Amino acid sequence: MIFINNKYTQWYFNIVNQTRNLPKEIYTENHHIIPKSLGGDNSKSNLVRLTAKEHYLCHLLLIKMIDDKLLKRKMQFALNSFRRTSKNNQERIKLNSRQYEFIRKQVSQARSEALKGNTYGLGIKRSPLSADTKEKISLSNKGKTPWNKGITGLFIGIPKSEETKQKMRKPKSKEHAENIRKANLGKQLSDETKRKISEARKQRH
Repeated sequence: MIFINNKYTQWYFNIVNQTRNLPKEIYTENHHIIPKSLGGDNSKSNLVRLTAKEHYLCHLLLIKMIDDKLLKRKMQFALNSFRRTSKNNQERIKLNSRQYEFIRKQVSQARSEALKGNTYGLGIKRSPLSADTKEKISLSNKGKTPWNKGITGLFIGIPKSEETKQKMRKPKSKEHAENIRKANLGKQLSDETKRKISEARKQRH
């Protein structure tokens, strides 16, 4: 038996086993008596029409009807769907702040439990690349344009307005120049970079 024999299970089946005809104008939702994630199917005997409030209450009860940690997490995740609107953009249930916070905590707890023990490869020792592998990588990258140069190349040949050119020629403020100086402290510039900076300064004067 999936469900615990407790008061929550009794309340749950009192709701889903109701015999009634709801008016068409009342917004209702299909509910799987045995949720699909717990092995239920789409058969008529496993489906019941509930009001939005009843549907929400049933999913609250399902969390308290299960002992198995994995199955309980599935029910906690299922509860999260009530924070969204229905397929036809109708509000499923108007949640107050307390209900909304309760759902968030249940989902957060389920995620935390699901992630326990997962190290995502931490501690796995990877052997260094061999000289042969490095050579193959080097050969495969030859002739390829580095991503940053490729982006810069997108702007080559695009005409600039006179206003833009004037802004580019305009001397930087002392504050701007100081910020650039601080950002570059400790950086070693190559001879090629120094030459380009020198040429750019000469063109400005």
